Amino acid sequence: MSSTTTTKPQVLIVDDEERNRLAIAEILAEISLEAIFCASGQSALEAIRKNHPALIILDAEMPELDGYQVINQMHADEELSHIPVLLLTPNLSNEKQLQYASLVELIECVAKPVSAEVLKSKVQTLLQLDFYQHSIVELLNEDQQIVRKKQEGVIGLDINGKIIYVNSIAAKLLKTSTSELVGLYFESLFEEPNDHVVSVWQDHPIRRVCAEGNILQIDQVYLWRADGVSVKVKLAAIPFMEKSGTLDILMAFKLRRAKRGTQNNITQLMGMDHLTGLPNRTRFEDHLRTQITLANNIGLQIAVLFIDLSHFRHINQTLGHEFGDALLKEISQRLKSAVRSSDYLARISGDTFAVLATLNQDISDAGVVARKILKQLKESFLIHGHEVYAASHIGVATYPHSGDTPVALLKNAQTAAERAKSLGGNAYQFFTTEMNIEVVQKMLLEQDFHRAIDQHILKIDFEPIFDREHRIMVGYESIVRWPRAGKDSLLLADFLPIAERAGLSDRF
Repeated sequence: MSSTTTTKPQVLIVDDEERNRLAIAEILAEISLEAIFCASGQSALEAIRKNHPALIILDAEMPELDGYQVINQMHADEELSHIPVLLLTPNLSNEKQLQYASLVELIECVAKPVSAEVLKSKVQTLLQLDFYQHSIVELLNEDQQIVRKKQEGVIGLDINGKIIYVNSIAAKLLKTSTSELVGLYFESLFEEPNDHVVSVWQDHPIRRVCAEGNILQIDQVYLWRADGVSVKVKLAAIPFMEKSGTLDILMAFKLRRAKRGTQNNITQLMGMDHLTGLPNRTRFEDHLRTQITLANNIGLQIAVLFIDLSHFRHINQTLGHEFGDALLKEISQRLKSAVRSSDYLARISGDTFAVLATLNQDISDAGVVARKILKQLKESFLIHGHEVYAASHIGVATYPHSGDTPVALLKNAQTAAERAKSLGGNAYQFFTTEMNIEVVQKMLLEQDFHRAIDQHILKIDFEPIFDREHRIMVGYESIVRWPRAGKDSLLLADFLPIAERAGLSDRF
């Protein structure tokens, strides 16, 4: 059952070691709360579904179902996704946090060994949010759906315009955690720059309207997200006075989305990929063209890294496009963390990305970037409760050695990526002129094979099979040959890969 404003809030403490659970409870002993305990991730999920606690203190490292997996399953359940979590991590650079980066950035993390003061401070802040949550639901009565809509962010302000309440949807829409928002002035979220050291909220039009007891509907306004992107939202400012006299105004907002029919056109014109938010191929080529000009003027060396995912098509087909889209978003986040601030990352097509890297007079710098990307993508991804791997291979083309136009550099980097794939994946290769010669030879061979099929040049020979012991013929072996004018004939094993590459393996 949910905690209420008249009973102590329940705090679920989850750790596989009893001494750790008791130590946390002892730290929180002076705070008015009811502690309940679980020793595993699975039992924790059962307790969360049953009790809907006000807060979960969760150990990151547990056998079988660890803390990250518990959070992932909670986020997949609309009834549980709003419950705040304090994740206790072994250290803030742990590789697990990279694997679940999109989860970690939206929750509260406390590093081990746990600081008693830090833990108490965060628990008190989150329990205060729970108190406000219940106050809002109780006092709005018939309007309580405002804070329960699954796509509606809600922020509570005090009389000075300072944020004192944030629901989980608001934190997600603004790409941050609740504690990062609490204490900010709401004005700082507006897209318009605010140069004031302190809030001038008393004079703000929203505050003046609400002070008269009126609800203000704003059809379109821009708010800053934590990642520096401004988003267009529809906002309602609702005057509110709860019994403690602290909450003054509720801000309820949701994202404004472009009409479905125009979204792709708009993002294409903007040069952005609508799924990942990365630059698309058009913008990448434009930026690459500019960098080539700059390189010519100052002697700069640049490299294009073409990143191809090995098994993405299979993942898409078996688990569905929605799953594939979620994986691509996670991959784009990993890539952002892998490349340098001076590098330019883009999504080229369905399962391919590219990086434009500036080199410090040494083409081996591109190899450093490639190795870092491969390391980041090698770790598994947790998507909708499934652990999947997205092996990748990378081709590198450097300017001016491997091409002098955006098209040539991308094509040659892709050729090098195909060579890396033939080496078994999770590898990278620099483009060489020999690769280009090989590509041309393959292309010519495929053209010859098309003609051989169309002109029925392939021949089938039947060779007898003998039983040597009894010296009798027992059957025939069929052998497919491709006779070539002026060249050696090829056997099936030699030209079958060519046929498969050309999509002609079913024609003979």
